[in-house]
Amino acid sequence: MLILTCRFAKKEGTMRIIAIAFLSLLLIACAGSPIQVSRMGAQEIKSVSDKDLLSNLSNRAWRNSTMFTEAQRRGLITGEESRLIQQNKIARGMSERALVISWGKPRRINTSTGSWGTRKQYVYGGFYGKYISTKANYVYVRNGVVDSWQQ
Repeated sequence: MLILTCRFAKKEGTMRIIAIAFLSLLLIACAGSPIQVSRMGAQEIKSVSDKDLLSNLSNRAWRNSTMFTEAQRRGLITGEESRLIQQNKIARGMSERALVISWGKPRRINTSTGSWGTRKQYVYGGFYGKYISTKANYVYVRNGVVDSWQQ
C-alpha cells in the first residue's frame, strides 16, 4: 500500500512524509510487543503499562521472571498466583485476572447478576466438529474470584 501511495505522489516531499509516517506507526506498534517486553530489564519494564504487562504475561512463549516480579510489585497478581500461572494451574480464591493469564482467553463467558453479586462461567475448550470432539472445562468466578471449576 505504501508503494502504491508513493507511486502516485507528485512531489518527493510527499513520499518522504508518507514513508516517515508509516515507519513511525510500525515502531509504535512494536514498542509493547512480547519480544520487546521480554528483553527488558527490571528498570526498563517499570515504564510498561499495566495493560501491556498483563498482555505479555498471558503470552506463555515470552513471559519471564522479570515480568512476574513487576506484576507482583504493582499488586496486579500475588506471589501464589504467580506460582500457579507459571504452572498453568488455577486455584480457589485466585483472581479473575490471574485465571485469564494462566489459562488464556476463554471460548465463552456466561454472566449472571443478582442480589448475590456477579457470577461468571468461563468456558474453555468444548469444540465439537465432524471429526473432533473435546470436553469443555468450566470455571466459575464469583465477584472477581475463582470459586470452583469442573473438567
